[in-house]
Amino acid sequence: MMVTVKKRTDLFAIAAVCLFLVATAAPALGQESRPTYIYDMSFDRSGFTTVEVTYNSGLAGSGSSWVAVPGNFTETVAETLKGATTSMKRVPYRVGQDGTVHPFYDNLTFSYVSPDEPFSMRITYNMTQGAMIVEPNGFFYSPQIGVPTSARVEATLTLPDGVETLDEAAPTPTQVERLGSRVEMSFSPDTESRIAVTFTVSWPKQTSYVQEGIVEGEFPTRYTDLGARMAALYKQAIPLMDNLFNKTMDRISMRFFIPLSLQQLGIGGYTPIDPSTFETGAIYLNLFYFRFLSGTTETIAMHELTHQYLARLGVTTDLLWVHEGLANYIAVQMGNPLGYDVTSTDADLEAAASELKGNYGMIQSWRPGGTTTSLFEYYSASYKVFKTLGEQYGGLSLYSSFFRGLSKLKDGLRSTNVAVYQLSVAAGADLVPEFTRWGFEVVDLSNLNAQLAKLRAEVAWYGPVLPFRDQALSHLELAERSLDSSPEVALGHITIAAFYIETIPMIIGGILLVFILLAAIAAVIRRRSRRKPTPFGSQIGS
Repeated sequence: MMVTVKKRTDLFAIAAVCLFLVATAAPALGQESRPTYIYDMSFDRSGFTTVEVTYNSGLAGSGSSWVAVPGNFTETVAETLKGATTSMKRVPYRVGQDGTVHPFYDNLTFSYVSPDEPFSMRITYNMTQGAMIVEPNGFFYSPQIGVPTSARVEATLTLPDGVETLDEAAPTPTQVERLGSRVEMSFSPDTESRIAVTFTVSWPKQTSYVQEGIVEGEFPTRYTDLGARMAALYKQAIPLMDNLFNKTMDRISMRFFIPLSLQQLGIGGYTPIDPSTFETGAIYLNLFYFRFLSGTTETIAMHELTHQYLARLGVTTDLLWVHEGLANYIAVQMGNPLGYDVTSTDADLEAAASELKGNYGMIQSWRPGGTTTSLFEYYSASYKVFKTLGEQYGGLSLYSSFFRGLSKLKDGLRSTNVAVYQLSVAAGADLVPEFTRWGFEVVDLSNLNAQLAKLRAEVAWYGPVLPFRDQALSHLELAERSLDSSPEVALGHITIAAFYIETIPMIIGGILLVFILLAAIAAVIRRRSRRKPTPFGSQIGS
């Protein structure tokens, strides 16, 4: 599963919607001297969203203000309604306490004069995917609301006819009412925020089928072009992935999904994997991330495809650090040959990993179902492990060798010890010290061949006098047979063989030594007893 952590998650809080809540009506603009921005938003059944932002200065005279508007992804029209605009320019829009430049929005700064009445201006623009709908579920995510903190903000959202239920909304609406066949929601959002709403619809779904070679997908018809784009990506990627993993896939299936709750916003995609059979289901990609930076959805898609190949190799999902670390690493590495941008993904993962200061050992116990700290830290630590090894030992060629080793494992990859052992074999170096420095607790399996050779030599030295010789040789043979497919099993057999070859002779030798010592002591005692003179012996025969 790909989890994407947004940097500005504090822009809204999760809250339940109280349907048809009637609130006190807001005062009219004429009664308000404070500058006001009113956002009027609506979307249709395709998700196409119209946004109208009306500014009212509150007082007559001159002044200036600013508002966040789309950068280059849609056309923005500004129309003066009352008074006159004296200047207008776009500057970078900065958000958050750190003043990060927003990649999609500009700061539209304007000055005005209106001597006789409050100045007002209307700004309009559209969004193709303001709402995303995969019937029966829908998800609306507003444009960026960004105005001066001194201003008051009001917003209304009109949903299309056919919206059946409202599930969650953030922030909590001040009013929800039905206007004929449509639902209108009113909000009082913060001056830097978003509005998010999940809902269900009653109209039937229309789907389209897309196929590119072994890649197939079923998507809502309104998103056929996006589905075709992802299918084309996979068609281009599959030869590269087959070569990397030394495996081929029979079929790749894709679907789109949208968040069913606001808590699911961070899930970029997922692929079901049966932990017992390693069978995989369709890859699901979150439509929401098509609104992110270029390359984001492609990176998520390749991340999920990597999970499918790892499952095909038999890598258990209990080794999440292997699954997620390699999924992120390979998705980033494939960016260049497949032509998508991974700069932001790599930078975010690197930044989070740097906070850990090389302490990555917590990921060894990472299992499906949760973590004790930030989930993104686990993703970033796993990524950093595989990126570091790749930089040191040959990049994707290292992992191609690693995957060849995994294909020989009898029961798949099921433990960290075997993962480190196979990575060491692929790198041609002992990686146990490096993993130990990272905080992993691992058993060194890299010297199994040396241990086998040593024990074989000891068996030959003892010859037929070795106690339990047959048992020792049996375990050595089992160890040699399982060396490639189950290194940990081989270690178990080597340990037992060592007990027969090294420990038992020592025990028997020790026991014999004790008997020898006891016999020697007894002999000495007997000898001394014979030499001892008989009492009164001088008086015998007198």
